[in-house]
Amino acid sequence: FEGACASILPGADFETYKMSLSKNMRQNIRTAENRANKDGVPLHYVQMRTMSDADAQAFLDIYAQRQQIKNEKGSSKGAYMLYRLKTAYNKSRTKRFDFLKSCMQDNENVVTVAFLSGEEKVGFFLAAEDAAAYRVPVVCFKKEFARYSPGIVCIFHFLKDRYEDGSIREFDLLKGTEAYKLNLGAECFSIGYYKL
Repeated sequence: FEGACASILPGADFETYKMSLSKNMRQNIRTAENRANKDGVPLHYVQMRTMSDADAQAFLDIYAQRQQIKNEKGSSKGAYMLYRLKTAYNKSRTKRFDFLKSCMQDNENVVTVAFLSGEEKVGFFLAAEDAAAYRVPVVCFKKEFARYSPGIVCIFHFLKDRYEDGSIREFDLLKGTEAYKLNLGAECFSIGYYKL
């Protein structure tokens, strides 16, 4: 099986990274921030190393909403395909949620980066840290905040702050080459899996 992953490789400094983005992307980030500020929902992020059960559940609810939307978008082949997707999703949901909750609460090498508007949890990404990279398997947000591009805006500012505090490293968005990854300056790499 072959596929591709996407990763943002660190540049010399933040300005170099920023200018490597397309003019359109830089404008989209400014527009999203201005829109959020105008609507009274300015976005910011915080890093969380530990959290309560209630906080973890709030993030899992956002993740569940996002997965449901993705499943519904993939259901264009009809009702039977939607039924199969929901059945498969429900079977794996408990294990996946237990794993994510464990990462959020019990793993010192994983940081949850929460997207907030005031005190409201808007979305998050998980980042497993090692000496070489932040490895990000999950980026999601509430659909009602989509017009403010919280994932893109908060990742952009997270990277800016890592450049400024000297802790910048590869930002590995793992499998998939979704448009938002490429728009954030990620490069694509081929990956392969082999059965032995």
